[in-house]
Parts: sequence; C-alpha cells; structure tokens
Amino acid sequence: MRLTPIAALALFATACTAAPVATSFTPVSTTTTSTSTTSTTVADTTTTSAAEQEIVWSETEAERHVTNYLAALAAGAYEQAAWPIENNGLEVEGQSTSETPGEALARLCAPDLCTGPYTVEADGPGLRDPQTALASSLVTVTHVDSGDQVKMRLATFEGQMVITDLPPLFSRDAPATLVEQLFKGDLPERIVVQRFDAFEIWEDGESRWVTNWWAEDAQQVEADLVALIDGLVALDDPQTTLGADCFPRLMTDDEVLVLEQCGDIWSYYEAYTADPRPTPIEFSPGQDGETVFFVERAGTVVTGTGDAEGNITSMESDGVDLLDDDYASLATLSVDGTLIAYVDHSDPAALSHFWSPVVVVRDVATGDEVGRWTLDDPVLTLEFSRDWVLAAEIDAEATGGLYLEHDALSAIYVPNGLVTTIETPVRVFLPS
Repeated sequence: MRLTPIAALALFATACTAAPVATSFTPVSTTTTSTSTTSTTVADTTTTSAAEQEIVWSETEAERHVTNYLAALAAGAYEQAAWPIENNGLEVEGQSTSETPGEALARLCAPDLCTGPYTVEADGPGLRDPQTALASSLVTVTHVDSGDQVKMRLATFEGQMVITDLPPLFSRDAPATLVEQLFKGDLPERIVVQRFDAFEIWEDGESRWVTNWWAEDAQQVEADLVALIDGLVALDDPQTTLGADCFPRLMTDDEVLVLEQCGDIWSYYEAYTADPRPTPIEFSPGQDGETVFFVERAGTVVTGTGDAEGNITSMESDGVDLLDDDYASLATLSVDGTLIAYVDHSDPAALSHFWSPVVVVRDVATGDEVGRWTLDDPVLTLEFSRDWVLAAEIDAEATGGLYLEHDALSAIYVPNGLVTTIETPVRVFLPS
C-alpha cells in the first residue's frame, strides 16, 4: 500500500499559507451570506526555479483532484475528504485539539457552507522541487454566486497527495451533483465516481462515499472489484486486495472473471477463488501483427481480431457480425450483455485511425445498428449500463500530448438518443 508514515510528514510543518486572493468579480446572488474562509499550511516547493522542477501532475489532474475534494465537502462526506489529511498527520486550520480533521471539516462547513457551486482552474502543473523532494501546485477555486476566490494548494510527499484548504464558504442550497446533471435524474442502477482517495457509489438512486486510497489508480470497476494496473482491490475496502499482476481486465458471467496477460502467458480465472476458466479464443501470435481479443459480460461473449495498432478489424458473437465494415476501438458490452458500444474509426467524422468522436451501439443478437452519435471530441474511454453509454472525451488538440486525460463526459441515453455533455475531468464508471 502506498501509505506515507506520519512521522515523515513533519516536513510539512515548514509550509507557506495558500491565502484567499482578492477578486473583482461582481456577486451573482445577493441572497447568500459570506463566511470567512480558512487555509491550512502545507509545504512550499518554490526554493528552486520552475525550470529546475520536475512536472509530477498535469493541470487537468490538479483540477480533477480539487473537484473531487470539493464534491466530498458538498456531499457531507467529511471522513473521505479528511482521510489524506489525517493519514498524513496534518490538521485543518481552525481544528481544535479535541477534533479529528473530519470533525473539523464538518464544523467548518456546517450547515451548507461548502456546497458551491465552484469553478476550478489550475494555476499550473504540479512541480517537484529536487532539493526537498516535495511537489505542489495551486488551483484557483471560485464561488460561482459570489465570485469570491481562494488559492487551494495540492502537495505530496513520496507520492501521496494532500489538500487541506477550504473553498470560499457561502450558505446556499446544494446544486445538482455531477451524476444528477449527467443522467438527468434517470440514473443507471449503479454508478461509481472516482474521487480523491475515495469512491462515490450510487445504487438505486442513493449515494454513499467510501474511503479507498487506490481510487486514483482505478482502471476499471466491475461488481464490487476495482482493477488497477497491477492488482485488484475491493471497491469499499482498500485493505482487501486480490492477486493480479499484469493489467487485469474484469468480465462477468455469474461471477467476476479476470483476464490478464503476463508476457506470453494468458490467464482467465474467477476473481475470488482463482479457479481457471477456459478462454473462448486461442491466444497465439497472428500474422502481420494481427491480434485477437474477447470481452464477456453477463455471460455474453464477443470475440474479434485487431491490427498491430490495437484497433478492431472484426467482431462477432455466436456468428453474428457486430462490426460490418467499421474499423473500431473500445468495444464495451452493456451490463446485461444485450448491446455493444464501440468507437468507429472508419466513419468520415473520425480524425484518424487512432482518434474518433463517433460512438456506435449495436444489438448483439442481430448485429443491427441501434444508434450512431458524433460527439464534439475524440473518445478516450467508454462505459455502458443498460440504457446509458458514457464517453470520456479528450481535447482534439491534446491527443498527441504527454498526458492523455479527458476534459468532458458525454452521457448518451440510448432509448431516445439524447446526449448530455459536461466539461469535467472526473472519471465515472458504470459497473454491473
């Protein structure tokens, strides 16, 4: 586990204060009441010039972490918001000796002073000072109604990120959550939002928050398991880990199944028992770089072939052609296995064989096209519940950059074809 010893974080004691800055914004609402903000000191990494400092995280990542921290405060998930603070032996400014950081956040934000809405804009990427080994960055958080701003600092020591500042404090009714905005009240049965060292879990329209220090490393969520690059962890218990070494991929029939490739060795097994399962295809080197693949969900199996660039050139289920003449990527089954979504690279709207904004949904039983949508920007990931396809979009101008991070989510309601797009760097999963 990537837990930093509390004693090592005594280095944060020599920190600088990220204080609120003056603003010339005109308040939008005159009915809200302002409360003075607090700011906690964290380490300053400005002892060397920016040119000498290593970039540790991008501006998009900084905005994502602060957005998720603010979402925890707005939801009243103070335990989750405070977990990195407490784990690092830090305190919230204004915290009394009898309080935990979570209790202090609850008091300082009560009853509804941290609900926002806020805009979040990074002042720059996270930089690590070679002299101190500490990394930090500043993010400007603006309260939409009042225009008040605060510079919130992110800081890390040995890789663990901490946010200890509070946003501008105002009293008002809580705005709609990201989930409610995306899905317009007609929510998928299960939604998991990747938050700051936590997951926000929605089931049957109700939400709960769980602390999970693996959340930022999540690549996939299925049932109650989270796939990391090099392991599996329980969704609501970060101390429950399962052995998997090589970019495990999760699938389902009656159980959660794991497919992983370590070198030339492929393994397919039941997640909790490690009982081996037969694969529906033969994993062997193809000609001219041809690859083979399969996906399985709710017992529906789709097999296919791909090229050396990783794109899909053929795809079928029980002999039914699911690709027609398309050239695709990111094939994703719905949670009930009846539909499949993919990104089409042969459509005239595609930017290239690598990037395309075109999402297609087909019926697995017939191969018929159910819908085709051209979004604003290329798609980086796809999630699929029964009725909702969720596409993470990346800025078309950033597709060749160092960081591949989305800056918008588009929720496609398949029954009527309506699309809702929200600018956000937050990752959302639609597991079974």
